[in-house]
Amino acid sequence: MSPVRVRARAVGTQRLELGESARWDAVTRRVSWVDVEKGRLYAAPPGAWDEIAQLHQAPTSLSCALPDGSGGFVLAEGTRVARLAAEGTIERGAELFPDDGVRRLNDGCLDPDGRVIVGTLSRGRDEPHEQLLRIEPDGRTTVLREGVRLSNGVAFHPDGRLHHVDSLARTVSWCDYRRDPLRWITAFRVDDGLPDGLWIDSAGGVWVAAWGAGEVRRHRDDGRVDRIVELDAPHVTSCVLVDERTLVITTAREGLDAGQLARHPASGSVFVAEL
Repeated sequence: MSPVRVRARAVGTQRLELGESARWDAVTRRVSWVDVEKGRLYAAPPGAWDEIAQLHQAPTSLSCALPDGSGGFVLAEGTRVARLAAEGTIERGAELFPDDGVRRLNDGCLDPDGRVIVGTLSRGRDEPHEQLLRIEPDGRTTVLREGVRLSNGVAFHPDGRLHHVDSLARTVSWCDYRRDPLRWITAFRVDDGLPDGLWIDSAGGVWVAAWGAGEVRRHRDDGRVDRIVELDAPHVTSCVLVDERTLVITTAREGLDAGQLARHPASGSVFVAEL
């Protein structure tokens, strides 16, 4: 059976250089996202895309912002994890590794105990030296996965498995998070576009943003695609479901030349698809 196709529409007038980390906060009833290299965190109520608020300006890159259940966020700023309280105060941890302007933190999630899981990347490099890390409340770090080329989307399946994207390897892998040591298994490959951010719905469908393909695809456990959301923006970066009905998607202008931007002027927008 062919996948069901849905068209997403751009909302608002904002154009992000590298939009990422679309998240839904059921506490504040807001969708949030970041512009990575500009270090900015934004949020808006779904359906009120003219009410976008900038919540934070980081002093360096801001690769993900994870709602913490209290109206605040856990942030990946450069090479540090920080906590932004609902009232705006911020507490920053120590550098996890030296900030050399090349290597930084990337996408992440919170585990069932509220611990931060976040990966790394090196700007402009393709070497299997990146990692997926878990940060304890006291700052201790555990390496969950190594030998990664570009760590990207991280999310938990309803059955407790942890899913993880290696963009440059084009793989979505999973492990049983309750076992020690972790054993990583490739769930499926993405051959058309690079897998970027991902979101897992309550039925276990894995939604993957395909950078370079202008699509978000819902994969079943066997890797087969049963739904495709099409966008008028090639560089699709992340997605999140709002109440299982509305898919909110971030995109990027980064990496597009003048001709591509002319053909896809909505690149960098936030997009919405009604499912």
